[in-house]
Amino acid sequence: MSVLTNKEKEAFERYKDGCTCSQSVAIPFSEEVGLDKETIYKMMEGFGGGVGGQQEVCGAVSAMSFVISMVKSYCDFKGSSKQETYKLIRKACDKFKEEYGSIRCIEILNGGKPVHGMCGLKIKKAVDILEEFLEETK
Repeated sequence: MSVLTNKEKEAFERYKDGCTCSQSVAIPFSEEVGLDKETIYKMMEGFGGGVGGQQEVCGAVSAMSFVISMVKSYCDFKGSSKQETYKLIRKACDKFKEEYGSIRCIEILNGGKPVHGMCGLKIKKAVDILEEFLEETK
């Protein structure tokens, strides 16, 4: 078994304490996105459970999109960074799909039936993808 990174440890602690999958993935990256953990907690809450518990796009994937957008956007209000950001998010989603076959919560969770430990695994994978992304963008 591999040793967990600090971000993985924090993500698991957040999830264990009751945070959603989206909060659990995004909060450890507060420094990288330039926001305090409380703001991220509030921003990401509604993305848990596949957007408001609807089991659509996995909350861990939504959190990956959030972190990548926050790191890569030029924020020039002209959309100049949009295509580059989209490309990076698609790449992250492809890596997630390689592991789980989908980015949709209902499909990952076996037709909506929770699988013990599955959300923890998704959280770890999303954090791994983000750590790799950040390492590549240094």
